Amino acid sequence: MTTTASTSTIGTRDEASLRSRIPAAFRLQFTVPSQLIWVPLIVFGASWVISFGIGFWINQITEAEYGVADSVTGASQATIWTLGFLAAYVSSHTFPFALALSYSRRVFMIGVSLAFAAVSACFGLGAALAAWLEEATDGFGVGAYTFAMPLLIDDGLVALGLFAAALAFAVMQFGFFWASLYRRLRLIQLWAVIIAMVLVLAVAAMMITTYDGWAAVGRWFLQQHIAGLAGWLGLLSLLGVGANYAVIRRSTA
Repeated sequence: MTTTASTSTIGTRDEASLRSRIPAAFRLQFTVPSQLIWVPLIVFGASWVISFGIGFWINQITEAEYGVADSVTGASQATIWTLGFLAAYVSSHTFPFALALSYSRRVFMIGVSLAFAAVSACFGLGAALAAWLEEATDGFGVGAYTFAMPLLIDDGLVALGLFAAALAFAVMQFGFFWASLYRRLRLIQLWAVIIAMVLVLAVAAMMITTYDGWAAVGRWFLQQHIAGLAGWLGLLSLLGVGANYAVIRRSTA
């Protein structure tokens, strides 16, 4: 009875310690504000301004002959790729620091995932608000659209926000995974994994081409709509969280 009681007490203490350290692991990701806050905000604003400049230029050179010409750019993805690189930085720099502070790998992974989710949610909200502003002003009066792209807003701004958040979260998990895998494997092993993945994708593309399946693939994506794609990305991200934890469990500082 005494042994059972002691084991139960230890388990309760471990759970309490786990719960108490998760918020600290979450805040650890924002110890350097520029890493996951200011740099993405700067890229978000800068890409938007550059996109508007391109739209204004197109408007000026086409207005006299053709009238106002809308311009649609993919500048919004700059922030997403930035978040992917910053997630890789978390794996390569913040992870060793967390181990030095005696954070367990499980606590660190939970804190990282919550931080990534918070940043992704902010990006999704920002994308939805930016799209709303572009629609309300007709592309700032010059037909310049960065976020309010027709395919993205067909299901509404809420669906756009969910899709942008899910995509950002998936890319961050992807960036974290490759940086973690690089720490876990030797360089030649990492390249073996990369080559194997490229071969799998190449074979898949060849099979789809052989059986004229690209039209079916395109129809499937169109049928999912933005909200459906957000759900698939969310599922992929959850698998990414599990894969990342599996990789860092044996990673060393």
